[in-house]
Amino acid sequence: MSEAKLESTETSGIEAAAQESLRRMGRRSLLKSLATVGGVAATASLLPSEWVRPVLDLAVLPAHAQLSQQDNVTFLNCEGDVGQTTFYPTCTVTPIRVGISMTLTILINGSEVDSLAALTDAGGQASLIIDPYASYSWNGFDPLILRWSFTNPLNGFGSCEEEFGGDEEIPE
Repeated sequence: MSEAKLESTETSGIEAAAQESLRRMGRRSLLKSLATVGGVAATASLLPSEWVRPVLDLAVLPAHAQLSQQDNVTFLNCEGDVGQTTFYPTCTVTPIRVGISMTLTILINGSEVDSLAALTDAGGQASLIIDPYASYSWNGFDPLILRWSFTNPLNGFGSCEEEFGGDEEIPE
């Protein structure tokens, strides 16, 4: 037999033996051993073709695992009480949801001065206590806007606000 033919037979025998050992070896253990020895490109070139091609599986979730449709949560009202210097802004969402994060943005003369967060309670209400005179140096005359919005837009939509100052009578 010629030397080239003998070498070709030996090479094909080695390749066949390697393919057989790959089939016997588990995919996970093979990938671990190849990853420690060579890089990604080398590993991909050594793997059988059925391991390299991506497999697309279609899975159907059981009914209890599927996402439920979100209700259209929005504002029912936005009101609060006003004390001597303390404001008690409150908003209510509908339908009632507990634990929705709401943001109260405080604007004085059109400029945002603060943003506070509150969670809705069992009645769907979020409320805070603020003192715009002390905390934000509000003079009582410039427009003060207390604007409620959903912290996460996926929890609901819309906003509501109350405006004070100017011609608005503030208790003394």
